[in-house]
Amino acid sequence: MNKKLSSRLIALLAVFALLLLLVKISTYFVSYSASTVEWINIGMFCLIGIGYLIYAFTLDKPGIQILVFACGCFLIAMNFIQWEYGSPVGIACILIPAYFIKRFSKKEDLERLDASN
Repeated sequence: MNKKLSSRLIALLAVFALLLLLVKISTYFVSYSASTVEWINIGMFCLIGIGYLIYAFTLDKPGIQILVFACGCFLIAMNFIQWEYGSPVGIACILIPAYFIKRFSKKEDLERLDASN
């Protein structure tokens, strides 16, 4: 993926994530209807899934790339399929890619990331 396009998508994703976080926090202070809270949760999981899809295209290792891509697809699809175990598997799809990315990342990549911040 083009670096310039990727950075723009990540910036747009960050703006949407911040807005969604503010709306999610506001649910503790404002009494939204149940359907509105459900749409907020759908937006939250879809946004995380889209983030994983974008991130999957930036990875070099095919195994981790497939895992992150599959988890991103599941996080989006789980919102539109009624399944009894959807939420626990969704939480696993959020946590597992983060674990594998950290576990199998090269030390040089992590040092380069720390130096850029």
